[in-house]
Amino acid sequence: MRSQAFPRDQHSLEAPPKRPATRTSSAGLASRPRALLAVLATLVLPASAQLPSAPQPSQLGAHALAAPGFERTVLATMPPYAAWTALPDGTRLVHDGTRLLRTNGTWLAEVANFGAFVFPSFVVSDGRTAWVGESSGGSVSAVDLERGTQSLLASIPYNYDALLLDGRHLLVSAAPCGFNCGTQLIQIDTRTGAQLVRANLPGPSGPLCLDRDGNLWYGRNSPSYPAPPASASLLRFDATLLDSSVPFGFAQAVVVHGQLDSVSDLAVDLEGGVVLLSQSRLGEESEIVCLDLEGGWLGRVARGTPWFSGLALVDLEGPGALRPFSRAGMRLVVVESEFVHGGPDRLVAYAPKRATTTVVGAGGTGTVTWQLEDGPPRGGWILMTAPRQAWSGAESNWVQGGAPFLSAVAPQGWTRFAKGALDAQGHGEWSWNSNGSNHVLQAILLSADGRTLGTSSASFD
Repeated sequence: MRSQAFPRDQHSLEAPPKRPATRTSSAGLASRPRALLAVLATLVLPASAQLPSAPQPSQLGAHALAAPGFERTVLATMPPYAAWTALPDGTRLVHDGTRLLRTNGTWLAEVANFGAFVFPSFVVSDGRTAWVGESSGGSVSAVDLERGTQSLLASIPYNYDALLLDGRHLLVSAAPCGFNCGTQLIQIDTRTGAQLVRANLPGPSGPLCLDRDGNLWYGRNSPSYPAPPASASLLRFDATLLDSSVPFGFAQAVVVHGQLDSVSDLAVDLEGGVVLLSQSRLGEESEIVCLDLEGGWLGRVARGTPWFSGLALVDLEGPGALRPFSRAGMRLVVVESEFVHGGPDRLVAYAPKRATTTVVGAGGTGTVTWQLEDGPPRGGWILMTAPRQAWSGAESNWVQGGAPFLSAVAPQGWTRFAKGALDAQGHGEWSWNSNGSNHVLQAILLSADGRTLGTSSASFD
């Protein structure tokens, strides 16, 4: 278990501490500003325990900034307080409180209309049916995506988040008893509506996530208001607990990290070995952080004044992982709700931004200069060479030093040639006298505290 709290400095985007999945979207009540406002309006929802105690001025302006090694792209504006999920065909479902909408970013179609406005909690879908939860009245509805018909599946007061366990069952995070009485994880049969309490957990309801091995990840937050710093936990429950019929609880959890400020939403990628979680703080700076599967710090993805919610990992073509400075084999899609400066909610994608290299003077004898841009600020590089003919052009993922090693040449096929430091802008270079040899060059990237991060793009002398 890793239990050291993360740094909360206000100026440096990278600034890691000196110590050191089904890709899914999940967002509990406290992870979504729409539900948060429902808390403030009704004064009955326990997720308010996760709010910060005192606003702090932001140094970042009106919107979030991507951390070094990532880039930010605004995909669309979103209705306020909306819940959403991605569908297998690339479209997305959005519950705006009144309607269930389907869109690809260009066209928009109404799938179902629920009448009076409610505060959405979640949208979960298998591509044929959508299950929609709301926290105003506690309904969980099933919507046929082809016909647009809807039916009440269950009534669970203060439902927060849900995931699809299998082809037949939902798992819902809720606090049906109200304030300061813990959370229940409730299994719902999607055909009959039958309910089974699978777990009782302390604290207000938090986000759920299921990884590709069937393990359940859960964000446990403090029941206190305001929540003390480092009072939240990231928990993992083994898949065997879900497979059995025996109730489980906190005693059966693996505490992956025990000193988080909050876990307002999360997503897990087993292949990339990362957990993405948002620590959203109303009125002060929020952040999306990246951990390894044991809770170790890998870096920040974003920081800023918005409330981050609705995290979902989306695969892209080709190899890669959601690691800083890696190739963008996937991206993290998130909703940003700007309460400090105002403005519309936005659906935003964060993707790795790879460090690029060039060679000046290549192809002849004499001085050759290799240059690297957009690397880790104040980090380092290890330059490797291999015969040019060894570079096939099609990169694959290996693991080296606990980090992705993305290359068209296996790690053992390289010869280390030089090493050096990067400046505050992530720039570095190296010059040598070439005899006209024909090589491919690629760098291993190092963080400011010496951790291996990944590989740069390739270049040729």
